Amino acid sequence: MSARDKSKLSLTKGNKNPLPEPTTMAEDLIKKVINNLLTSPEFVELVSKHINSSLEKLNKAIDINSGDILELNTKLDQHAKDLASHSKEIDELVDYKRRISREINNLEQYTRRNSIRVFGLPEAKDTNITIKQMASDQLGIKLNDEDIDRSHPVGPTTEDGRQSIICKFTRHDIKTQVVKARRKLKGTKVVIKEDLTKDNLMLLKAATDFKGTNKAWSWDGRIYVIKHGSAHIHLIRDHSDLLKLG
Repeated sequence: MSARDKSKLSLTKGNKNPLPEPTTMAEDLIKKVINNLLTSPEFVELVSKHINSSLEKLNKAIDINSGDILELNTKLDQHAKDLASHSKEIDELVDYKRRISREINNLEQYTRRNSIRVFGLPEAKDTNITIKQMASDQLGIKLNDEDIDRSHPVGPTTEDGRQSIICKFTRHDIKTQVVKARRKLKGTKVVIKEDLTKDNLMLLKAATDFKGTNKAWSWDGRIYVIKHGSAHIHLIRDHSDLLKLG
């Protein structure tokens, strides 16, 4: 061991309270300065002012945003009211259109109240004669020339030479008599149906295909249905009536 090391060791052993290291003294000094700074009234006041200023700015920003949100909610409420009002107007227009369409359909059907369509008759040049012969031979009804307003074929002729004919009678009671007697045509190739509008024809098909339907038919342009397990006759004016049947 060198003389210098022995001297340092001798000093350490002989001194019960050795001197602190320089690093420890510096740390203690820094801590003391920081502690004095943090506890000084000037520093506390400065920090408080800064925090209060920041909080004031934050509160102003919150107030502004709250005002914007309130304005936005007010606008949204107004838009919701406008939408509800427009929805009501649309519903009223849809209902009005439905009623007008029904009235137009009824008027069109009324113009056909004396007309029938006959399917499966042999092709002929004079359809009036064909109708009178069918009525006499198969329905037992004698028709005169003046009983038929007009008639004509509709659609193509089938491969076996049969055609469909639309016939308008001069009186409603004659048409009713013919329609009532159409049951006699059961088992033949001839079928008699009322001359329905496009809407009523679609409604009759929907009524026939409806799951709860036992029987569906038309009479004077109106559609009627009897449900399975019931004898009650239901008048079907539109598709909503079918839904009500369940």
